[in-house]
Amino acid sequence: MDIWLLAENWPPRVGGIENYLTNIAEELRSHHAVQVLAPAGEKDEDTSVWRHRFFYPFLRPNWLPLLKWAQKKDLPDLMLCGKALFEGLLARKLDVPYVVFTYAMEIKTWSQKPRTKKKLVQVIKDAQTVVYINDVTRQHLAELGATDEQLLKLPPGISQRSLDTVSKPLVESTARHYGIRQPYILSVGRLIERKGFDILIEAFAQLDQTKLADHQLVIAGAGPEADRLKQVAQDHLVGTTVKFLENVPDKHLPPLYAGADVFALTPIETPDDMEGFGIVYVEAAAQGTPAIATETGGASEAVVNGVTGLVIPPRDSAAVTGALNELLTNKERLNKLGAAARELAKQRAWSAAIEPLLKRIANGSHA
Repeated sequence: MDIWLLAENWPPRVGGIENYLTNIAEELRSHHAVQVLAPAGEKDEDTSVWRHRFFYPFLRPNWLPLLKWAQKKDLPDLMLCGKALFEGLLARKLDVPYVVFTYAMEIKTWSQKPRTKKKLVQVIKDAQTVVYINDVTRQHLAELGATDEQLLKLPPGISQRSLDTVSKPLVESTARHYGIRQPYILSVGRLIERKGFDILIEAFAQLDQTKLADHQLVIAGAGPEADRLKQVAQDHLVGTTVKFLENVPDKHLPPLYAGADVFALTPIETPDDMEGFGIVYVEAAAQGTPAIATETGGASEAVVNGVTGLVIPPRDSAAVTGALNELLTNKERLNKLGAAARELAKQRAWSAAIEPLLKRIANGSHA
């Protein structure tokens, strides 16, 4: 089957959607011919990626030239739409069967504006399949008219590399490379308000110092909140024990996860954003590291409370402190949660995660 993936979110852009779509494309290529249509601006040696300008600011709709260009091509049997708007609108105009991928806050945000809500309802109504990654988004989609037959849950999977066991020497050398001393708590993500790093830093500062004074908090990520968060650490008198790592390559993440006692990420919901899933929780689990998550968006679906980690209320630094104290002072429970986390992570490899979508594609209709 010939498939096009329409993806405004595509490398070199960096983010959760980009990772999600590139992994889906890679897995599908083992079964089908997949051609990616991504924005212009980069040169690709990979001929399976077409680059074309998506938007033209003085036209309405501003993707009309892209539509005209696509109409001159031999259209595929199926289109995968990286987002409902605008990719879903384009596929609908081309009159090709299509699958729409949805994530989290974008559906809620688009639904609040009558004009975009109308377009969104049209795209969902005509989609062969509507993919979602968490149950909060499913509810929003159902309210917009998506049927049970259309809806397909497909949380992000993890790569085989993330599941490979990391040797102790590699863990130690990676820690030395970044100047990290064990034991440490790890957090990974973009330094933005939604990730709740300020809450985590405040919670870390309140740890039981009679038992946990030797722990570091390591935060790997970059973003616009970096300077403010460093100041938060200073204000809470933990500036020397909170270590910020910018530009950590993907290959260094598995040993960082493996060396941590606990992984903690405490996102919140903001007026215009929320955590779609949080694949970093599963990546930590793949290395046998239990996680602390907050009950917001899809984060509480990535961590099974009491089984692979702890899920606590959002915006509650005292609850975060309590969860950290509970795990870090109970080595037996920590190890038990870590072992369960790794077993569950094995079930979330991309090769297994993609199977429901492959079945939908093979059926050519609602499964």
